[in-house]
Amino acid sequence: MNLYNFLPFVVVNKNEQVVIERMGEFNRLLGPGVHLMIPFFESLHGVENPDPKNPKRFINNGKILTSEQTMMLPKDERAIYTKSNNALKVKAEMTYKIVDPYKAVYEVEYLYEAINQLVCGIVQKRILEIEFDENSSSEDEIQILKEILENALSSYQKYAIKWGVQIIGLKVLQVVDSKGIRHSF
Repeated sequence: MNLYNFLPFVVVNKNEQVVIERMGEFNRLLGPGVHLMIPFFESLHGVENPDPKNPKRFINNGKILTSEQTMMLPKDERAIYTKSNNALKVKAEMTYKIVDPYKAVYEVEYLYEAINQLVCGIVQKRILEIEFDENSSSEDEIQILKEILENALSSYQKYAIKWGVQIIGLKVLQVVDSKGIRHSF
């Protein structure tokens, strides 16, 4: 149980917003400051925590950060396959900002997992569309993958904005090719 549900007030810091629900339905959005709540009738509703091992239901106790944040992608050890069946593992850092807390809470159940799936799905689709010639080396494929990741920002943004998220940038940090060689950028 969240302790914030029993307090008659909520303190919202700079670069945070809070979604307030009354009797389980959206009531209002609160910006920075001290705000009164009706205990037991009103509660905070934030971005859901996808980790089943973590007892907290919401990330950051229901408060939504509206400043720029970074996220490592992908969140799992996922491989991206090329048409020539080479498996590439990518580590990238995405910079994003939640611009609409209402959408971030209500349009998608697990926001961060959805962003992870979105980016990985678009990259996999774009990689499979590219025809590598027989003479292309794994270094060529890795360079093309890096360009695809960093240039597909408009594709990510088109979907992420529906969830109240603005993706600011994506930087490829490392690619591991099918031979196990790490390429850092």
